[in-house]
Amino acid sequence: MDELSKRRKWRRWLALIDSDVYRLQEEHQLYTELREHLAEKVEWVSLVDTLYLVGVSLAIRRLVDANPRHRTVSLAKLLREMEAHAECLSRRSVLQRADAAQRAEVHRLFDSIAGEDAISVPSSVIRRWIEEFECLATPFRAWVDHRVAHHDLSVDCPPPDRQQLEQVLRWLQDTLKVLNLLLGR
Repeated sequence: MDELSKRRKWRRWLALIDSDVYRLQEEHQLYTELREHLAEKVEWVSLVDTLYLVGVSLAIRRLVDANPRHRTVSLAKLLREMEAHAECLSRRSVLQRADAAQRAEVHRLFDSIAGEDAISVPSSVIRRWIEEFECLATPFRAWVDHRVAHHDLSVDCPPPDRQQLEQVLRWLQDTLKVLNLLLGR
């Protein structure tokens, strides 16, 4: 597959991932508002917390799924492909798709993540993103795998907490902003 085909595929995948993350952010806002509204009804708050946590955990688990046997789109798979073909993330290719107003932002982005005047994003930067995402997603993956999808009695696996949730949502939002700029979306 040539560079142009890879970038097209990545843009298609990123659109799907972006849509999932946007939905997660909207649902988080709705959850927060609903929780405040139901503050005096403890049993309802507990139910809403559980339902929300299961839903968001499943979504994050899906985004971090890198199993090559699964014919699915995930952020982890996208990042791994980008790491393997980092040469496709060149400053030149990004600048070609950027409009005049974005060019300065593209140069600043490349300088900040790849190094001043770098030709392309180093695979080590993408590897760091993969590691960060896997680390942030670990409590969600573990909880889904050991408590939601299966009831594994051999593992003590507490549900992720609110701070972990907000941290992964922030990371997803920030990283997708960079990826959208790199892929010219």
